[in-house]
Amino acid sequence: MWVMGTTFAWAIFAFTNLMLYANNPTFLRAVVGGFAGAMFGALAGLAQWFVVRSRLRWDAWWIPATSLGWLCIGVLVPLAGEMIDRTVKLGSDYMLCTAAGGLVLGTLQVVFHRGVGGKIIWLFSTVIAWSVAGLLSWNLYEMLTVGGAFNSIRIPGWSQQVAAEVTSGLAGALVGGLVIGVISLIAIRVSTER
Repeated sequence: MWVMGTTFAWAIFAFTNLMLYANNPTFLRAVVGGFAGAMFGALAGLAQWFVVRSRLRWDAWWIPATSLGWLCIGVLVPLAGEMIDRTVKLGSDYMLCTAAGGLVLGTLQVVFHRGVGGKIIWLFSTVIAWSVAGLLSWNLYEMLTVGGAFNSIRIPGWSQQVAAEVTSGLAGALVGGLVIGVISLIAIRVSTER
């Protein structure tokens, strides 16, 4: 359940932010990204808290800490992305943005939530999870879009390019969310066994 809740919340969040990049100014992407981050962060935090609350006795502060962390990520990633050379579009650049987001989220979760055992393990694993998720999701998106694997997809009312970007973006977001869910679940298991 932890992995499933985390996967779908992150996938929807990442997909929403991907859709914002098309022809929108940075300020609008940051505002809407922050709102989407707060909303999907609250959903992810609620799903995660619900799954582990009885076993780990996490208090409800997990939910607002996660929501605030995702709000920060939703604002910071578009702004950081604007500072990166848009003509290069390297997965490593996106990985740095998501790593920074993971650092912000992990720090807020550790600071505002006293129930996280193994605080260093949690913070380290959050940064690693978001870094790997960013790198994999971006590279999958690029491979499927630029590589042409999804270029034959047709969605009524959308251009072929937009349909390829939307479907490959969703595939990349699902993989990224799955990576975060699995790595964070491993971190919980490792930190609670100590």
